[in-house]
Amino acid sequence: MNYYAYLHQEGGCDYTIGCGNLLVKITAKDRAEAGEKLKQLIASEYTGERQLSRVILIEGELVPFPFDIINIYVVEKSKKAQEEKDTKEKEEYLRLKEKFEK
Repeated sequence: MNYYAYLHQEGGCDYTIGCGNLLVKITAKDRAEAGEKLKQLIASEYTGERQLSRVILIEGELVPFPFDIINIYVVEKSKKAQEEKDTKEKEEYLRLKEKFEK
């Protein structure tokens, strides 16, 4: 069975976004074995100044989200925002046109 461990290092590790966050896949027959493998990983990788502030063990499969759905949403949102901007600019143009044509 697949398990995933989310490891969060307090304060990150530098100034990059997401630094100090790690998602690790652990293959084990049960939760106890996954826990042991996770303990070994932490003992070998997080020593000295590298200290974890949070560890979450996730049981099950990660399901990839279809990226094309996200792209469609972003494109539609962008089109709507552009349409709203165009409408406001046209209203402003008509207002100024009327004001200065007198």
